[in-house]
Amino acid sequence: MPAFIRNVTLSPHPHQPGALCCEVHFNPAAWQDTLFSQLGILRPAHLARAVPKRLAEYLAGRYACQQILRHWGITADITSGSNREPLWPPAVAGSLSHSAERALALLIPARYGLSPGVDIEMADARTLLSIASAIATPEEQAQFSTCGLTDYHGLLLTFSAKESLFKALYPQVGRYFGCDAAALYALDMAQQQFVLQLRETLAPAAVRGTLYRGNFSLTNGGVMTSLFCAG
Repeated sequence: MPAFIRNVTLSPHPHQPGALCCEVHFNPAAWQDTLFSQLGILRPAHLARAVPKRLAEYLAGRYACQQILRHWGITADITSGSNREPLWPPAVAGSLSHSAERALALLIPARYGLSPGVDIEMADARTLLSIASAIATPEEQAQFSTCGLTDYHGLLLTFSAKESLFKALYPQVGRYFGCDAAALYALDMAQQQFVLQLRETLAPAAVRGTLYRGNFSLTNGGVMTSLFCAG
């Protein structure tokens, strides 16, 4: 295994039968252009002029996907659509995320009829707090202290949860939508669960008022969120 890949963990999703997670810790400083061929990952044309950091993140994410697909006996390249979204094989639905030196893939067989969303986030506190109003309304932010969260962790969790929702709904919606499209409806710190509610209709099966329940974990100053929508 090249020095670029530090550690790989493949595990079942703790709350959704059939889903698998693969977390990859990678070393951007060990980046080499030959890694795509060494790891058997297709290098897309749109990254021809990308900087090493972007290449490293892309490769680590696709490598995480590759590990799950191989576990299921599937050989396929995860290419990108017109908006750079991952294009999954017909038998699979999935989601990707990366932050700092971590990449995470969450995949589930298509027969479950679910679309997953996953997100990992770490952010500079000053930067995050400066854009608080773009992430959460005052009503949403009021829940943070009630749940024993600092503003930083509350905003980070809310942003990540909405990113996971975006990724899960994108196959239905087919366009970008912002944080204001959904509101933080509830937080359960004991169960590490969140609930988001749509504030607008995004698709025939994603109408205003729809609730989506997901899971989160707060670790090492960061957050990981995931959820599943009906596909």
